[in-house]
Amino acid sequence: MLQAVYKKITKCYDATKYTVINICMKNFFVWMQKDEGWKAVLAVVYAFICLFDFVVVPAWIGITRPPLEVLSALDTETLNIIYNQHSPFTLQGGGLFHLAFGALLTGSAISRISNK
Repeated sequence: MLQAVYKKITKCYDATKYTVINICMKNFFVWMQKDEGWKAVLAVVYAFICLFDFVVVPAWIGITRPPLEVLSALDTETLNIIYNQHSPFTLQGGGLFHLAFGALLTGSAISRISNK
């Protein structure tokens, strides 16, 4: 089966000039530019960043906190670690990160609707 796929690929392209990786990269960049695939990639990247910033990092901070039994030591450094809350990185600077991504996603959605 792999040979049949390779024959189809080499039939379209000169096998000495292109490799399978080059063909895949070329097809990816054509999809990104011509078929407006960058909008889908933008949405996935934004969702991943939000998931990481609002779910994964706070959960990790909560899991790795020392137990409350450590309070008997009354060390100020330990108290700061225990009671310190996570502030999401993307909300620093007034949430400009979310405003920028929101503008890009909204503009791409409006342009997709107007093109149809």
